[in-house]
Amino acid sequence: MSPVPKLEVEDANTTGWKNLVSTNGPGVLKGIGVTHAYAAVPVVRIKIDGNIDQKGEIGSGWGSNYGNVGMSLGLPFNDNLQIEIKNRNSKNPVTKFWASVVLGQHP
Repeated sequence: MSPVPKLEVEDANTTGWKNLVSTNGPGVLKGIGVTHAYAAVPVVRIKIDGNIDQKGEIGSGWGSNYGNVGMSLGLPFNDNLQIEIKNRNSKNPVTKFWASVVLGQHP
C-alpha cells in the first residue's frame, strides 16, 4: 500500500471523550493541534498500538492567539492509532482539533 496522507478535523463540543482518529494498520502521526480553544481547555489522549502514550491539555486558550497550537510529532505506529479529544471545562463547538496522519507508511 502506498502511503496515504490524511488530515482529520473535528470539534469536541463535549466534556466526554470523542474520537478524532481511529485507524488500524501501520502509519505515522505527523502532528496534532487545536484552534480557537478560548476557555474550553482542550484535552487530547493518544493511544498508539493499544497503549496510552500521551494525555494532556493543549492550547488552553488562556494565553495569546486563543489557544491556536500545533505540534510536529512523527510518532510511528504498527497496528493502530486512536486519538480522542474533549473540552475539560465546557462544551464549545468553536474549538477545533486537528491531526495529520500518514497511513500505510511503515515506521
